Amino acid sequence: FVDASTLEVLTVMSAAGYRPSRNWARASLSPDERFAMAGSIDGKLYVWDVNSGDLVRSLDVHKSPVCDALWDPTGTRVYSAEKSRYIMILQ
Repeated sequence: FVDASTLEVLTVMSAAGYRPSRNWARASLSPDERFAMAGSIDGKLYVWDVNSGDLVRSLDVHKSPVCDALWDPTGTRVYSAEKSRYIMILQ
């Protein structure tokens, strides 16, 4: 994450195996802003702790690259879409 006022890098998040499925990537913040999530070319969803930058979990739920993933506003569900045109709803 980057401080918008100073452009200082605050947290860097990475994980072995994580690769964006496109030539750009978008992370989704949980409603409480404690976690960031992004989909990968390997079909996994990666979830990081925003404060530490540590990988919290990787979820192997898709059979093709993940194009996008979002938290619902309550934080109880995650919606993710894969390249093979399937959408997963995780609780």
